[in-house]
Amino acid sequence: MQRKIKFLYKHLRESTDIGKAILINLQWEQVQAGRFNPIFTSDDRIDYIENNWVRHLHNELKYMAGKIMCSALPSGKLLRANGRYIMDVWDTEGLPIATLKILNYCRMYLKVHRLSEIVTNDGLHFQAQYLHGRNQNYYTTHEWPRQERPNDKAWKLWKKHLERAFYCGSRLNTPLGKWLRPSSVYDTVYIPEMNLIQKTKNYGIFTSSAVKTRTTLTCGCTWEPQKQRRKGIPLIERQHIQSIPSMQWAITAHTTTWASQHYDNWMKFKDTLRHYNTVKNMQNWIY
Repeated sequence: MQRKIKFLYKHLRESTDIGKAILINLQWEQVQAGRFNPIFTSDDRIDYIENNWVRHLHNELKYMAGKIMCSALPSGKLLRANGRYIMDVWDTEGLPIATLKILNYCRMYLKVHRLSEIVTNDGLHFQAQYLHGRNQNYYTTHEWPRQERPNDKAWKLWKKHLERAFYCGSRLNTPLGKWLRPSSVYDTVYIPEMNLIQKTKNYGIFTSSAVKTRTTLTCGCTWEPQKQRRKGIPLIERQHIQSIPSMQWAITAHTTTWASQHYDNWMKFKDTLRHYNTVKNMQNWIY
């Protein structure tokens, strides 16, 4: 035990090549553990991770009530009020390690840590694509280990334990509250005071009027370029928000509706196709 700790401290403090490799490995294991607390500072169970060396050191520290503090392994960050780290909740339920391993494979495939990353914007329900493993979290700021998609049996187990841990009836037992952190991670946000949807692309910032129904929030027909980015509520349900197809269509001298643009392009395509068929028929008649 002492030899392990001395070895770890020596290479991390001196920033040797071995120390850099160890640090990268520890950061990967922190992502794989999916816990709010750093892996060497708490009694959280991490027996479901793959690295035997890290797992053994963690258990020895836990036995002697010891901790290893490392600035490169900070505590997690909650994005919304009443938010939780998913693996933390399942650990408190005392699930078997074999079950935690399967659930963690599903979580790593989805690339999520927190409940807020798989819940709808109103904070009341799970998003269906995450509940059934049909989508991945494209907004994550972490590098993730490569994880193949688990089988259907694993997703049934994932859905079962999510609903058991967080649902009461048909909604979350503790709805998620307001967003606690700036929404810079999300490229699409809703600005309620102006009733606008803002989308940030690498070539500019654009806004569109918001069209609200009882259950959905969608954008209007046009996108206007803006000079300043505003804070808003992240829109994490991508399927309800139209994307900007290209830079050319987004920045125009005169506002043109998407319907008109699609119609014009379709008519040009039809004219080209008609001309091609005419020429082809003439060539067949001549020869």
